[in-house]
This record gives sequence, structure tokens and C-alpha cells, in this order.
Amino acid sequence: MCIRDRCKSNSIQPRYCLIEPLFTGIKCMRRANFRVLTRSTTYLTTECLLLKRPTRTSSRCSCARSSTAASSWLRSNVSVSLFLTLAASFQSLDSSQPWFFFWITNALEILNEKKHTLTAEQSTKVEDYLIACQSPKGGFAGSPYMEPHIASTYAAVCTLVNLGTERALSLINVKGVLEFLLRMKHCEGELLLSRMRTTLPGSFEIHENGENDMRATYCALVVADLLGLLNQSKKLTEGVVEYIVQCQTYEGGIACVPFGEAHAGYTYCGLASLVLLGEADKLDLLKLLQWSANRQTDEGGFNGRIGKLVDSCYNFWLGAIHELIDISLKGGANNGRRWLVSQCAVQGYTLLCCQDREGGMRDKPQRRGDLYHTCYALAGMSIMQGKSAHKLLCEEEKFGAKGGKKQQVYLAKEERNRLRRVHPVYCLQHEKVKIAKKYFSNCSY
Repeated sequence: MCIRDRCKSNSIQPRYCLIEPLFTGIKCMRRANFRVLTRSTTYLTTECLLLKRPTRTSSRCSCARSSTAASSWLRSNVSVSLFLTLAASFQSLDSSQPWFFFWITNALEILNEKKHTLTAEQSTKVEDYLIACQSPKGGFAGSPYMEPHIASTYAAVCTLVNLGTERALSLINVKGVLEFLLRMKHCEGELLLSRMRTTLPGSFEIHENGENDMRATYCALVVADLLGLLNQSKKLTEGVVEYIVQCQTYEGGIACVPFGEAHAGYTYCGLASLVLLGEADKLDLLKLLQWSANRQTDEGGFNGRIGKLVDSCYNFWLGAIHELIDISLKGGANNGRRWLVSQCAVQGYTLLCCQDREGGMRDKPQRRGDLYHTCYALAGMSIMQGKSAHKLLCEEEKFGAKGGKKQQVYLAKEERNRLRRVHPVYCLQHEKVKIAKKYFSNCSY
């Protein structure tokens, strides 16, 4: 019986059998969807299988070793070189500097390594720089003296939440952020003479006169929720549910705009936004579950769209989708408390194929490590180590950042591979979210 029939009968089963033999180079996955094999896909699959063989060492990667050794190597090198210096290619991201801080602080929080945490001096420098990025118009810019941007605001706010100190949280001009978000919101019937593009009611502009898509909607809602602003103005949530539902495609995933192609990143943004608003049941969740389960590839990781190559950043975008669907269906999207993909395969691909010898994580063996993939590969691996805990997620005070051994699924049952579990909606530690919400709930605007 195919997964489509299982979904229809409400008897959800995993797409893949448990594939421990994958890590010895044996390919034994059961395909459930058609995929065109190109020269690049065949080469990538072969290279990943070679990297996973414990008896051979690939010349392309120094981390083709056992899971324990790989984990030890990861923890001791993830922040040594890549987090201290940036390659020249990062110049193109000069207008997205708050993201550097978020990717670094979030990866370090997930690793939970005392010797690789930010010092008090480094934290102060981060806070001071983000103050310079805070716009007098409200929100945060991608660099000092630039225009405010919703994505940069999300990155800056999440960075300050990761720092978690009272000084860091007090730096946020909450009233200014609310005014900025309201200016970026598109509502039905508005006459926007100053804007040059057709509006999408219910969506947000990423910046003034910028594009409207699912990223901006997610970033705006997460920032508003963390700062306690969702109930401050009905305009923030007006039409959002309808906009997101319109973006679900025939494939089951969610596109950036109506009639677009389903993409894992946009699907995560749309689903997480609806979970925040308590309206996830408006989507066809079973169809979405089928689409997301079919994104796991032969290499063990995920791809973002049908027929695309594997990429480690989708560890989080798709890993979190499975947990969010499970929350929305009240525990109805798991099999024996495990997600409907091979969780060990995702961890194996991440540890054995995505570690860069110069530090950090990369998207696939042919590439170099970078901050973006380091953050999201680790965040997704964190989720893939956990089991279904939808009831505990609704009671944050009982769901600690460390969790318990009975709730974890480790690669080769190695405690050394253990990461701190992240919140599937915010991509932040549960404890950090709790501290921030408590702080801003006591603020008056």
C-alpha cells in the first residue's frame, strides 16, 4: 500500500524502513516517489555512500569515520575557524549582518559546549552592534544606517533572545517594532498609492516597497509573538490565515505566493505561522505530510523540492515540519513516537557527509562549510534526535532544553551525539523562548 492510501485511511506509516545498513554503504531504501536521476544526483549519491563506509577514507573529506569520532570532531571544530573568520564570499551578505550573529549564537546554543560559548565581552559587542542596526523608523536593518527589514528584525531579535540577558532584551524598541510591522502589513481594501507592486492581502512586505512572500509573514509573526505583540493589534493577523491557505499547492507543500511551486522553506514558514495562530487545521495536513515525507533522499538527508539535490539546511525546514504536523494532529503524525522518515539516516548524513575539515557544516560533500548551513543542519539534527512530544510542547515548563534519554533517538545510541533540542516554531531553545516571553509579558507599551 502506498503512502497516499495510508494517508487516506488515516493509518500513517513511515515512508522508509529503518535503514541502519545505509551507514555501511548498503543502499536499501524503498522508494515511494518517482525521481529523475541526473548525472549530478548519481555522483552525489555515490560520494555520500563512500563517505559513510567505515572501512574506507575518502580523499574529499577527513571525517569519513565512525559516528562517535565524527561527533567528537564536530564539537571540537565547529566554532574554531569558521566562527572566527569569514570568507571573502560573505561580502555579498553585507546587508544581512544580523543573520551572522543569529547563525553563530544559535549553533553554539544547540551544541551546548561550555568551551565554545560567547564570552561576556563578545556578547556585549554583539549587543552594541545590533543597537547600531536598530532603525529610528522601528525594526532592525541589515547593517547600520540602512532601511529596516523584516528578516533582519527577526535575526536581530532572535540573537538577543539567544543572549538572554536583561540588557540584551531591554535593547529592543518594542513599540518601534510594532509600528514597523504594521506599516509592512497588507490588508484587504487598502489603497497603497506609494507602493509600486500588486499587494497580497494578509501578507507582509519584507521591507518598504519590497516583495511579499511567506518569509516575511513568518518572520513578522514570530517577532510579534516573542515580543508579546500579537494581541496588540488585530491588523497584524488580519487575512494571514487565508493568504497562507491559498499558497498550499496541489503537491501538498506551500509556495511563497499563490500558484507557485511548493518549497520546504516556504512550507515551514507557512505551517509555523499557522501553528502560532492556532489555525494549522485549515491546511490539508495529510497531503502536506505525504509531500514532506517524500523529501528524504537516497543520501539520507532532505531536498527542498521534487527532483532537487539533498541539502543539509533542510534538516531543520523539513524536520520541524514533521514535528509541527504532529503537534497540529495532536500526535497523529508519528509511528511509535518516531517521525515518518528515517531519523538515524538524517543524523548519519549530517555527521558523516556535511562536516567541513575547516570547521562548521556544509550542504553537501562538494561544498564548503558556512554559517547558514551550520546553524540549520544542527537545528534539524537536534529535532531528528527527538521523539514525538506534542503534549509536553504545550506545557513548556515541563519540557526542559535537555530533555530525557527516553525521548531521544541517537545515531548508534551515542550520548556524545546529543544536541540541545530546539523549539520547532522559533528555531530557538525552549528555555530561551520561555525567558523572552516572560520578560516581554511584563512590559507596558
